[in-house]
Amino acid sequence: MSVPSKYERQGIGKAAVRAAEEKVLSTARQLLEKSGKAVSVRMEIEVLKIRDFLFPWYKSQGYVELGEIHPNDPGFDQVLSEEYKEKIFFVSMRKDLTL
Repeated sequence: MSVPSKYERQGIGKAAVRAAEEKVLSTARQLLEKSGKAVSVRMEIEVLKIRDFLFPWYKSQGYVELGEIHPNDPGFDQVLSEEYKEKIFFVSMRKDLTL
């Protein structure tokens, strides 16, 4: 998911990320209530490396980089030109959420 550039800096991306995090936390709370066992909650995302301008923003939201993920879907390579095959991959990021 991404916010079109003409709508950037309006809080849309931040609201979407917070909504996703709240949904994860809500589900974790329900599991905690049912089981009574402590749970740790972690949000993981994958960001296209070619959109590297997003990394500082995600870091400002509490995410840390974990490393690169190269797509293992054979169909992924078939839709990319040779120029982009080495440039298009994801960076995994993670944020620990507090219940």
